[in-house]
Amino acid sequence: MTHAWKEIEPPVAEPLTLEECRDHLEIIPEEIDSDGITSHPRDALILAQLQAAREWCENFTGAVIAARTVGIAMDTFPDGAVELPSPVIEIISVRKSPESDGELVPDVDYVLDDWKTPARLLAPSTGWPTVTAATNTVQIILRAGYAVPGDESDPPALPGAIRSAMLLRLGDLFEGREDGADDTARAESLLRPLRVRLGMA
Repeated sequence: MTHAWKEIEPPVAEPLTLEECRDHLEIIPEEIDSDGITSHPRDALILAQLQAAREWCENFTGAVIAARTVGIAMDTFPDGAVELPSPVIEIISVRKSPESDGELVPDVDYVLDDWKTPARLLAPSTGWPTVTAATNTVQIILRAGYAVPGDESDPPALPGAIRSAMLLRLGDLFEGREDGADDTARAESLLRPLRVRLGMA
């Protein structure tokens, strides 16, 4: 079972640039400032709808798309591996919650298996620590997602299928279509092979 993830820190940027979005929407900038930066009156709308398009793709796939810090919480450690939000960039910490003393599980004691989708965190050879089961007792904090402009870490490149699906959804939102069934179906077909929520349509 893939655990639902929670955003801890927001992305520093979206995976697509404003310029890419303008090109897709065939919008020509109307102003250039003294620093050579272009703008258009609808830029703020485009950026808001880009975020919405990315969130739609994340909800459909279960994947983390824009690189950022996320976390999962469990009531206790499982018997085996823990499925993680993917793609994983790095594990930041594995700990019991502060209410149960916040003890860290040392990095050397667990193994990240990111060859599978979703990625998995394997239990230490001695097994997971013993905890008293309670709401969100175990917390795993990690960085996950695909590359965004301005991120100095080393996330994987955004797959072309996700890029195309985001642009399709952006086009539907920007044009204000009430019936975007055709492009929604195309976006879903692009994303379906990348789903980490297995067993879904």
